[in-house]
Amino acid sequence: MFAVHLAARLTRPLLPVHDVATAYGEDTPAFLRDRRPGGPQLAPLTRAAYFDVRPVLVASDNVPGVYAVALETARAMGWEVELEEAPSAFQAVVTTRLMRFRDDIVVRVKPDEAGGATRVDARSRSRMGQGDLGANGARLARYLARLRRDLAARQLVVSSRL
Repeated sequence: MFAVHLAARLTRPLLPVHDVATAYGEDTPAFLRDRRPGGPQLAPLTRAAYFDVRPVLVASDNVPGVYAVALETARAMGWEVELEEAPSAFQAVVTTRLMRFRDDIVVRVKPDEAGGATRVDARSRSRMGQGDLGANGARLARYLARLRRDLAARQLVVSSRL
């Protein structure tokens, strides 16, 4: 798995973006403190570069249970959870190692529109600048991969329908 992650990281273009999400447009996860929508113009760029940053679809309608795992995963990764709107969303902050920039992350958990499943979306955005050297996309890819493992460890099946 590490080899796949490393290969993906090394072959990704460094996009001049600072806001990466699993969904764009009207369905972009909104930050709890800052309700501005994400930029749909970023969707084609980030989907191509961050093919592993996709919503997580769990074959369970237990939204509170999936939310609990998503929150636990974020905390285990060292994210500083600032706001919670359980069981639908939480917002966290990560401080970058090198420059000590603070980046915002929001994770949204909701029933899937098709029914019988729960969807997890996430978004990571730098507070400063117009480019992040791939930090936000890599952060979301790591989080989503770990979330999938944590869900599977609790016998919550991640669907491949998306």
